[in-house]
Amino acid sequence: MLRRLAVFFLVLSLLAVIGFALVKLTERAGLMPDLSGFVTDVEIDMAAKGIELTHGNEGKLIWRLRAESASYDQEKGLVLVQTPNIDYFTQPSDKLLHVRAPQGSVHQESSEVHFWPEVTALYEKASLTAKEIMYDGQGLLTASGGAIVKQEGVTLMAPVMHFDLNARVFVAEGGVVVESGTGKIFTDPLKANAP
Repeated sequence: MLRRLAVFFLVLSLLAVIGFALVKLTERAGLMPDLSGFVTDVEIDMAAKGIELTHGNEGKLIWRLRAESASYDQEKGLVLVQTPNIDYFTQPSDKLLHVRAPQGSVHQESSEVHFWPEVTALYEKASLTAKEIMYDGQGLLTASGGAIVKQEGVTLMAPVMHFDLNARVFVAEGGVVVESGTGKIFTDPLKANAP
């Protein structure tokens, strides 16, 4: 069970790394998403369609972001991305973490990242689904709206899951249920330290 939670922590920390990389990328490239079909009353300063951004190091691909479109509101410092699909290759193993969501946003000044609705993250045999995932720009990653982690016959469900990347602490709260082939465990909250 602890090994499975450790993999879950890895998935959450990789989501935060992706969010941080997305923030830095948009700061450098000046690209921001066009979600005018979803967001009204927002003046768009810059927009792009059919986006693919990649980042590598020493010839190795670290991450790739694909999105249908992106727009940037300079006044608000907000990047909006429609249908973001992010592939992150963990180092040094090059194992793939894939994150997708219908919409996403990045606030440049605060480095806050928000993906919604119905976010899915896949890493090896583990999956995380939630209505939304937010990264606060300071090291706290939150999956909310019925977050579910599944891996190798174990399912962890909670209304809210937090992962403090700085302290390396995971907390699931609001009525936590852990299911496996041997039964269910009900607890609240569930707190664990990442390895």
